[in-house]
Amino acid sequence: MHYLSEQYQKTAKGVLSLLGLAVLFLFGLTPAEFLICESVEAVRLEIRLEEKDRNLVRYGYLSLQVGLSLSSDSVPLLKTNLRSSQTVMVEYEHGFASISEKQGNYQLQKPLFLTLSSYTSASNRLQLDQAWRKNLNTHFQKRGGRSKGLFEWEIPVKFPKMVSKIIGEGGPALKVSGYRKISFSGRSMWEDDVKNTATSRQSKFPSLNMEQHSAFTITGTIGSKISVRVDQDSRRHTDLENTLQLRYKGEEDEIIQTIEAGNTNLSVGSGVVGYGERKQGLFGIKTTARIGGWNLTMITSQDKGSSQRAEFKAGAETHAYKIREYNYLKQTFYNLGYADDFALGDSIVEIRLFKSNKDINSNTAENPAPFGIAYVNPDPKDTATSYPEGSFLRRFQEIDPYDYFVQRDQYWIQFFRQLGGNDILGAFYVVRHSDPNAPFDTIGFLKDSCTSAEGEICMRLKLIKPDTPKPTDYTWEYEWKNVYYLRTRNIEREGFRLDIYKQHPNAENINEDPNFQDSTRYLRIFGLDQLDLYAEENPDGIVDYRLIDFGLGYLTFPNRHPFAPYPNVSFTGNPEDTLKNKVEDIYSSDRLQDRIDNSKYYIYVQSSSRKSQFQLGHAPIIEGSDVVTLNGRTLTRGEDYTIMYETGEITFLTPEASTPTADLSVDYEYAPLLMPEKKSMFGMMAEYNLGRNFKF
Repeated sequence: MHYLSEQYQKTAKGVLSLLGLAVLFLFGLTPAEFLICESVEAVRLEIRLEEKDRNLVRYGYLSLQVGLSLSSDSVPLLKTNLRSSQTVMVEYEHGFASISEKQGNYQLQKPLFLTLSSYTSASNRLQLDQAWRKNLNTHFQKRGGRSKGLFEWEIPVKFPKMVSKIIGEGGPALKVSGYRKISFSGRSMWEDDVKNTATSRQSKFPSLNMEQHSAFTITGTIGSKISVRVDQDSRRHTDLENTLQLRYKGEEDEIIQTIEAGNTNLSVGSGVVGYGERKQGLFGIKTTARIGGWNLTMITSQDKGSSQRAEFKAGAETHAYKIREYNYLKQTFYNLGYADDFALGDSIVEIRLFKSNKDINSNTAENPAPFGIAYVNPDPKDTATSYPEGSFLRRFQEIDPYDYFVQRDQYWIQFFRQLGGNDILGAFYVVRHSDPNAPFDTIGFLKDSCTSAEGEICMRLKLIKPDTPKPTDYTWEYEWKNVYYLRTRNIEREGFRLDIYKQHPNAENINEDPNFQDSTRYLRIFGLDQLDLYAEENPDGIVDYRLIDFGLGYLTFPNRHPFAPYPNVSFTGNPEDTLKNKVEDIYSSDRLQDRIDNSKYYIYVQSSSRKSQFQLGHAPIIEGSDVVTLNGRTLTRGEDYTIMYETGEITFLTPEASTPTADLSVDYEYAPLLMPEKKSMFGMMAEYNLGRNFKF
């Protein structure tokens, strides 16, 4: 009995060893990886292996991850543009190495510190594993033969000797793959309780719709010299996206070297007028031949693509704008109407904002919008009739707190998206005073719970903006009128320029218009230039950067009514340096035409914003036709840039393309849906080789 037990144990160990070898080859593990697996269990024949990253030196053990990895080399369709990188810093003096990992520009985790012996051991093991795996793959590739699929045939046709001399040995061998899909769908529409009449009859018979989609590829050879490639898909928009290609390749000592029929291309010297170094999008016949030292190329084809060139500055895209003084940023910045009671140290501890408009007309669980009333002073003891705006009894919907910013100790708000012109804005907030003995101020009222009963008032709100603001409104001054959007975001400080000129609309000219008043520049009169670049009180002729939000592209004037200040304070210390020609209509009229008629000033902005992603302006781009140069150097696709041929979008990866002096050009061809005219190409090109690197 003991003998049988020992035999069973040996047999079980042998089975486990065999299973281990199977796992070794199925998963492509090295013997070293297999031996250091965290656990191999034979209970219920369940095998668990530690997941390994074969590109980076690993430290520690990760928990088993289930599912597809977005960074796995075995799932090419799920690859991302973010690049994983590992940086190793070795301190020989102290005997340790620090390892940090990044995904793109983001630090994945804190650096790990290892002793030099631990790091050296892990690095050597990685190199050994990679070399073993490379040799194993090479061995299997040499042993592996060509597999035959379900739709792959070798046609048993034997060509005559004369034909075999031309096309080479062997018969036709083709591989076909594809599908044809036909889908039917139908839809019936009718209304109950509607009677048929002589002129209108309902039918419950569905309207049928049929869609067909076919796609197939054919690849193979005819003899040893002719290859066939066909790729057709009915969903492709242009003929060039489908491929039909027959290619003959002769022996090295034959006169006829290649013959291409169907989709082809032409490579010519850069000196040929009208074409670049490589022409894609051709459909026809191209032949190359060699006679002695002469290389001949003959082509007859139809050009189905259109050549284009795009040039731009990838490092910094430069813009110049003229902004009239009445075009301040609207419906974005607001005071909360608490300035009169403001004291240093007071702060808003709770705030909720609500809006109402004609589209908010129902109260649902998904989009709650109960009834509320908004007026200037929501104190129950006050009456709404004492203010020009009156009161607004509406359904109000709460605004997401992530859609605005609150300056809690100065009582103003900024919306990240502009409010609608007809939106009503109301607020509920609680103020804590700097005096710890003072009670909190609650502005407005909110019910703890509210039913869906019609007419039930669930909130009283402080009115911030009525639906149609008027200069006579008490809340007219709540909206800021001293912030201007500079027409672009993510502005680079290098190359940025801002100035103020005086001129009427439609006659602006920065080379002739004055940017000063009585020899004092407008930048100083408006308080935009009080400091130098070192934040010292030394005006330097440049707008103070503290007044500009370069990320959002906002300019903020120190005075709330910059073009009609009251009181008219001098920012230079000289009483004469105050604005003499004011534009009162900006702040006293709600009629746009009045503001245009009386406009006197404009803001000139020249800026550049970094950009690495561009639209070429055409699509689809013919694959392989793109030639990208940076400062005269040709870039490599996949390393220096990526391009989406379907959408015509190019993204630069090299840091050199992000410098302000980067000069980029893209030559490409695209397949237009409609060709305005057919273009044909006929000709022959001859080159004679006179020696090394010299030909004509």
